[in-house]
Amino acid sequence: MKAESNGQLSKTSGDFSIVTELPGDRITREAMRMLRARYALARNFCAGRDVLELACGPALGLAYLAGNAKVVGGTATLGCCATRWSVQETSCRWFAWTHNAYLFREKSFDVVLLFEAIYYLDDPKRCICECQRVMRHGGLLILCLANRDWPGFSPSPFSTRYFSALELYDFSCRVRICSGDLRGVPK
Repeated sequence: MKAESNGQLSKTSGDFSIVTELPGDRITREAMRMLRARYALARNFCAGRDVLELACGPALGLAYLAGNAKVVGGTATLGCCATRWSVQETSCRWFAWTHNAYLFREKSFDVVLLFEAIYYLDDPKRCICECQRVMRHGGLLILCLANRDWPGFSPSPFSTRYFSALELYDFSCRVRICSGDLRGVPK
């Protein structure tokens, strides 16, 4: 497994399907509740807006969000999506998130989603800065990530770093996103 030359995605030659909820896979009730909660939260902020979801994997939430928003999804492994789920089943646009990850003009989106993926990035600061670049004034970045301090936490074999809640807060201040509402992060 090797890192991409841009330093963004780590171990991209690996098979992320082993750590991704795929259509038809059996998952625990807790995993299903967490998946639903992520997209229900996002949907509350996406209505009528232009939305970018990075690292969307097999795009389980894109069609749900596309019901009331214009959604674009990007994944590092489009093959994983296309073989398990027909891209044509939704009105969402897709792009491959590879060395040419940031294909969008400045201020293209109202909402950017990065769910359960920041810990796979070699350079999360670069990613967040690019998210900020493509967000319109007053835009919203919604991050979701595993809490490494949670009892029973099990890290992904592809991860590069998991943030604690306080580390995430400090990181967000360093990349200047702490002026917004940081829900779920102690101050």
